[in-house]
Amino acid sequence: MSILDVRGLSVNYGSVCAADKVSFSLSPGQILGLVGESGCGKSTVAFGMLRLLGAPAHLSAGQVMFQGQDILGMDDETLRALRWKEISVVPQSALSALNPVLSIGEQFRDTLAPHGAEHLAVEAMERVELDPKYLKSYPHQLSGGMRQRVVLALALALSPKLVVMDEPTTALDVVVERQILARVLALQRELGFAMVFVTHDLSLLMDFATDIGVMYAGRLVELGPASSFKAGGRHPYTQGLRKSIPPGLDEDRAPYSIPGAPPRADQPPSGCRFHPRCSLATARCAAEEPPKDHFTVQGQANTARKSVHRVSCWELNNAS
Repeated sequence: MSILDVRGLSVNYGSVCAADKVSFSLSPGQILGLVGESGCGKSTVAFGMLRLLGAPAHLSAGQVMFQGQDILGMDDETLRALRWKEISVVPQSALSALNPVLSIGEQFRDTLAPHGAEHLAVEAMERVELDPKYLKSYPHQLSGGMRQRVVLALALALSPKLVVMDEPTTALDVVVERQILARVLALQRELGFAMVFVTHDLSLLMDFATDIGVMYAGRLVELGPASSFKAGGRHPYTQGLRKSIPPGLDEDRAPYSIPGAPPRADQPPSGCRFHPRCSLATARCAAEEPPKDHFTVQGQANTARKSVHRVSCWELNNAS
């Protein structure tokens, strides 16, 4: 049973469509990674589905169902009750997310008081391996890694069922990034929440995600179990991303870069948006938007479910 169903979600910034008919579902305990180049729409999808985008952004189409309730149709009071308790967010920059003039403890009170759970602040700090004494500190008195742990503690304090993480370790050094990610995954196993993890790093996702969605120019071009991405993926863009990962010490291959550049959001190509950069492109690719071909494959070894592998590509569709 799905905990989240995103159906044909489209988000515009004014007249520019930044996310175009994006659909996916998420089961309890599942970790979906959304990956793609800067500006591809992955963060827009993550925040749009939770109604966290301000003007000039607006949701132009679609439906977002969370545990059978339509988030896009909720009134403000119902939505406020849902946030933090059932769904929470870990943003990219903890320094920007935390109020610089409030202590950490005050920020916990602001977040937890509407839910009658101020008493959980100490437990939440200990959960992310931070001394509760830092509740008296201000954000500028903490290191970058500590601030990110605070934001994680806030997000998990009420044990939500869904956590959305928008590049939560981007600004951190590699060692701290791995430490925080290890803690996140340990807590995910302990608490069982589903996760949407937004990142530029496909190799990172292949280490822990159960499923991966690849976005390009506002569209979801491939979606499937992480195991299939380790083999290279199916979509030509995904294969380019996979080959762009720097070679390891035991790999004998040259660095690779996908030719060309992503299109402007206000001037998307016709048909398949990747066709100007694709070696497989034909006249049909330039003229018609490709379908989302479906390949049913066995899910992760530690789950009983089956995953549907979707690829939006005319050439793959013709070959199947």
